[in-house]
Amino acid sequence: MNRRRMSSPQSVRIVVIAIGTLINFFIALVIGFSRQLHYPRHLYWVAISMVNQFCLIQAVIEIVAILSHTHYKVACQIFVLNAGVPYTMTLSFLTLTALDRYLAIARYEWYTKKVSNRTTIFLLSFVFIVTYIVITSPFWTGIKNIKNCAINLNHVHAYLIYDLLLGILCITLHTMIYIRSRKIIDERPEKFLRTSIAFQFDPTHSINDPPGKTRL
Repeated sequence: MNRRRMSSPQSVRIVVIAIGTLINFFIALVIGFSRQLHYPRHLYWVAISMVNQFCLIQAVIEIVAILSHTHYKVACQIFVLNAGVPYTMTLSFLTLTALDRYLAIARYEWYTKKVSNRTTIFLLSFVFIVTYIVITSPFWTGIKNIKNCAINLNHVHAYLIYDLLLGILCITLHTMIYIRSRKIIDERPEKFLRTSIAFQFDPTHSINDPPGKTRL
């Protein structure tokens, strides 16, 4: 990673980071303070927003590593250590979100009994910890070294293949959600169609008549 002067794209990146940070915290605050949104499906979107914020923090660390002369080495090592982690986390949580929606449709009774906010938080925390440990394992096991501030291509190729598999799984789950939803709608259309309400007007009454009076 080479240090260089601030350029126009870097300035644009800083603006995007600031706007993205506001959006992520806005989503978390809205869901956090709205009791009507305290459901597992909304917890997934809070988690995705926080992981997206992780991506923005990684971008900030990259900018510091490029521009700073005093904190270059520390910022560079942190960037190399976490390279690929935020994007993989995002794909992992998106896949879990798709799986949650599929189970809510395909196994509704089981989902309502077994899935709660507590189990959702536990699952998200478990996936976060396991994913982080696995991706950064070459560094804390001593296989790779972050002191030279270089990203190993073999390591990059490994987690990119994993990201590709996650992306394929996420698309597959969304396709299954669509097929399952259409099947349910086709089997029980009466539950999804709005019943029309017919209004009948009595021509023998006038809007000018007082209440209780009937026109003869």
